[in-house]
Amino acid sequence: RHSMHLADSVPSVLFNNASPKKLLGHRIPLRVHVTFPHLHCSALDYSHDGNALSSGKFEHYHKAPFTFTKRKPTVSEYKESTKNGVENNRAIEKKRSEGCTLLGT
Repeated sequence: RHSMHLADSVPSVLFNNASPKKLLGHRIPLRVHVTFPHLHCSALDYSHDGNALSSGKFEHYHKAPFTFTKRKPTVSEYKESTKNGVENNRAIEKKRSEGCTLLGT
């Protein structure tokens, strides 16, 4: 198992002066931006409502714009996720190809 190394949360206007009762039954937009610096994208699987990417069901039931993209982390994402400011960009360029960034809504 791997843990989340990078998370960013921003307030939503949906929650301004809204009581929990008002939010029940409504969709809340959730944007995901997670970087796993030592987990290759081919090793990363995810699911929602029992529909996994590996089974093909996730893409069948969750179409754009409500989907995820996996890609190699940028240099800044890699640095942030490892809190590594010692290595130069050349070394990071090689190491970041071993990681994966997951983006989506």
